[in-house]
Amino acid sequence: MSQGTVLVIGGGVAGALTSLFLKQNGFLPELYERVAAFNDVGVVKQIKGSLALAPNGLKILSQIPGLDKKFLDNGAPLNYLSHRTSHGTILAETPIDIYSLRFGYPLLGIKRTVVLRLLHEELNRQLIPVHFGKSLCALTQSNEHVTVEFQDGTKVIGDYLIGCDGLRSTVRQLLFGSDQPTYTGLTQTIGITDRIGQLDRSEMLNVYGDGGTHFITYPFNSKEACFACTFRESIADTESWRTLSTEQALKFIHECGF
Repeated sequence: MSQGTVLVIGGGVAGALTSLFLKQNGFLPELYERVAAFNDVGVVKQIKGSLALAPNGLKILSQIPGLDKKFLDNGAPLNYLSHRTSHGTILAETPIDIYSLRFGYPLLGIKRTVVLRLLHEELNRQLIPVHFGKSLCALTQSNEHVTVEFQDGTKVIGDYLIGCDGLRSTVRQLLFGSDQPTYTGLTQTIGITDRIGQLDRSEMLNVYGDGGTHFITYPFNSKEACFACTFRESIADTESWRTLSTEQALKFIHECGF
């Protein structure tokens, strides 16, 4: 017997995983995403970043039969962890291939677009409804049900509603009113490069620069590696991702002291 229909707003990583685990626990999830197609979901259209999944994260994925293997087949296990200063001084170096022996899974680098593709393939395999082009604009709730309305005029009734719609969540604003994110004082640039030279190692490299800057890089498949540079900036930019040219990216990294 079903535990009830759950309307999940947001088709990114959080919304997809929430829907999969709801289905596994007897609920009937329905996923609603504002963009028109899978390739536009969340930040996928704007950036080609990656994730580093810890062993406990992969263990959670293993609760969905076969999903952990798909992640492992599409990522790059990381066997070494290195910490250095921007001047090349080694602070610490640790082999982490023992993770697989101790926890059953490695630390895994994997492309974000691949993560989302694998999750949406699993949604389709489990016949979980995914509705694109649905931008939430209103919701009402009673003691028994919740009703949502989308900008295209459609209305849907469910037993529960879960908001997985990101930093500027429409669900949160409709329930609790408008709010503004608190800027942490940190800005980050991310990118992808070929695995060449020092980058062609199964290693996560952390570099700590002057003034609180931080640079990290690790591979996520057999040919490519990601990098991210974080630095302090007093003025908050738009809470979103934007594309930099190669010249802009190199200038940014140089200004960060790397």
